[in-house]
Amino acid sequence: MQKAKICAVVILIALLMSRMGRAESPMIDSLMAQLDLMASAPDSAMERMGDSIASKIEANPNAVAGAIIPELNNSKLTDRQLLAYIWALSFTKDSAAVPPLIDLHQKHSSESVRFRCLSVLADIGGNRAGDYLLSRFDSESNEDTRYYLLNLLAQMQYEKALPRAAEILKVDPQKLYWQPIFIFGKMGDKGVPILLGSLGDKSKNVRMNAIVLLGQWLLSPAAAAPLKERYWQEKDRDCRGLILSAMELVSTDTALSRSFFEDVASKEKDKELAQFARESLDLLKTQRESIAQAAGPKTPSAEKFQIEWSELYKSTGLRGNYDSLAVFSTYNDEPKLKELREHILQRNSDEAMGDYMRVNNIILTNRILLGEK
Repeated sequence: MQKAKICAVVILIALLMSRMGRAESPMIDSLMAQLDLMASAPDSAMERMGDSIASKIEANPNAVAGAIIPELNNSKLTDRQLLAYIWALSFTKDSAAVPPLIDLHQKHSSESVRFRCLSVLADIGGNRAGDYLLSRFDSESNEDTRYYLLNLLAQMQYEKALPRAAEILKVDPQKLYWQPIFIFGKMGDKGVPILLGSLGDKSKNVRMNAIVLLGQWLLSPAAAAPLKERYWQEKDRDCRGLILSAMELVSTDTALSRSFFEDVASKEKDKELAQFARESLDLLKTQRESIAQAAGPKTPSAEKFQIEWSELYKSTGLRGNYDSLAVFSTYNDEPKLKELREHILQRNSDEAMGDYMRVNNIILTNRILLGEK
């Protein structure tokens, strides 16, 4: 009797699963048809269709991945269809797609398909995807492709890539300033140790890029003491000036900042740098009042902050209200704000850098107004 009951339960489960599969199939068929339609549409229409399709994929990622992965070997697909299918896999985040994407990248003749495979591997993430991208970086000699791969690894915040990321600091900050910003801006605080270790590098480009990243972009409090020490070791005037600018942004210790700028104002032989330090001292005296006046009243709300944050994050900073995000945020929201600014840089545009700075302004304001006094 007991055995019969168990068999009945197993049969019932099998029937239910069968019905679920048949109910799911029309949705998958419809989605695949939409991907085919998107592949045949003009580029402008593809972008409009993308958001709707992406939402449907995210609602049932495993089933979508299960339908698409076998199609990657379908020789009858056009390149545009294949590009659409690969693009769709990025929203599934399904690690099962990593091996077939690697295989496709190695075998396919189309450069656009190969590059799309690399991009989606970064979107899916994980050690296997990261290791493959890193192996491609190590075997690549073309500078543009090396940057592309490093940018993908930074998007993943793949820590094994950090030693390789140091090479991007060698670029001329007057010409290719944006490359270190995108690489280390996406890496976030994980890149701080590499940057701190570069403050004494023999290359002026490396030192300048490291100082600017630690100060203007990452706003790293961990850099305050090393930058203060480095100032008196640094022989290059431009680098010393950048350190002064960085120290206005990174230190959360008012006493440390005041002591540093007082020393520079009294001991620095360069008149312009000494004057910069005196102006920084004057700023310290009034910054809390000035920023409070500029920022306006704050009404912190965890719930409202999360709503604004989610809208901005989902759209990589394109939709949402930065002013509201600032009003509802608190000092304790800094980790979430850092996560947002790193994500915004995935747009890889000048405008993204501007929006990154808008988030930095919120972080700075919260540190000065709401942080420890």
